[in-house]
Amino acid sequence: MDKDRIAGIALGIVILMAVFLLPFGSFQLPSGQLNGVTLFNMVMQLAGSLGGAQQPVNLWIHEILIVVSFIILVIAGALGIYPLRSGAIGVLGMILITISSIFNPVLGFNIPSYGAGYFIVWGVSVAAIVIGRLKPNARRKLSFLSSQAASEETVETASPPMDLFKPLSSSEASQTSSTEPSPATQPAVSLPFPPVSMNVIEEEITRIRAFLVVLGDEKKDKLISDEAHDRLSTRLQKILEELEAERKKRIEQVE
Repeated sequence: MDKDRIAGIALGIVILMAVFLLPFGSFQLPSGQLNGVTLFNMVMQLAGSLGGAQQPVNLWIHEILIVVSFIILVIAGALGIYPLRSGAIGVLGMILITISSIFNPVLGFNIPSYGAGYFIVWGVSVAAIVIGRLKPNARRKLSFLSSQAASEETVETASPPMDLFKPLSSSEASQTSSTEPSPATQPAVSLPFPPVSMNVIEEEITRIRAFLVVLGDEKKDKLISDEAHDRLSTRLQKILEELEAERKKRIEQVE
């Protein structure tokens, strides 16, 4: 299992422990002031009063928001194996409970005294989002490389006609020899890499260095074997040395 998923499971367990075991703070509810209770205990008291006497609509909405936020946080803790989703759902639950506690229908705008569980769930939810956003880059890189390799098509070359292998007649041979240019008139073989500007050389050096960094990251994330990493790094280093030598020679020519 990937490290980010293991970390997500641990963060999910922390969310569940904070919801069920740690105090969330002091909240003013229609049943009275609750000091240092867990979110689970608060919801249990609200669940007992939901079917009781008639209440104003704003009190119903207030209690329902707290119950819904509790359910959302439980789901966030259960989805810890998916850190990004768990963190996003946890943040949503904390936003709901924050709104319901600040805009109290009994006291009006009020900032309650929050407990350790409240701040722990906030911090863990944000941490889960960070882990979920950063770590999967390696998996996306690997899946991209795999899809590129799978999408490559094999190019089939047609067999040359058998007529090309028939021996030439005497007339055809003499005609062919007369039309062939002499070695003196044949054009010189062009260099594989024609001269380029200094900007192109600098760009090539920059890209090779970037490829070396990517190879190092892939080795850390176990996306490439050590042997393949060493072989590719050696070849890229050789190309980099050739480009730097070419740049140095070009600078000397200019001077």
